[in-house]
Amino acid sequence: MAEQSPFKDLDLSSFWKSRLMYDLQFLLQSHGRVYKSQEAYLQAYPEVIAMMGDSHFGTGGWAPSFVEDWFTARVKAGQIVQADGGWRFSEDYRTELLQQLQAYHR
Repeated sequence: MAEQSPFKDLDLSSFWKSRLMYDLQFLLQSHGRVYKSQEAYLQAYPEVIAMMGDSHFGTGGWAPSFVEDWFTARVKAGQIVQADGGWRFSEDYRTELLQQLQAYHR
C-alpha cells in the first residue's frame, strides 16, 4: 500500500517561501542536468539539499512526499513540462519565477 502524503489536503499556498525554494532548487538543478522522470528527480533530491549546506539556502527541512506533491502540482499546472528529453520549467513559468525572485530580492 502506497504511503499517503501528509500534505495532500493542505493549502500549499501558505508555504510560499518553501515552494519558492523548491522552485529555485529545481531551476538550478534542471539547468545543468536532465531529469527524464519525476522519480529521477526525487531520487536525486537528497543531493540537491546536500548541495545547499549551511549557506541559509534551503527549506529548513524536507519530506519526500512534500517534494513529490510539489512536483506533481507543478506538472498539473503546466509549470513543469517535458521538453528536450527531460523535465523543465515552462518558459512562461521560468520567466514568472525569475520575476518573483527578483522582487523577493528587493
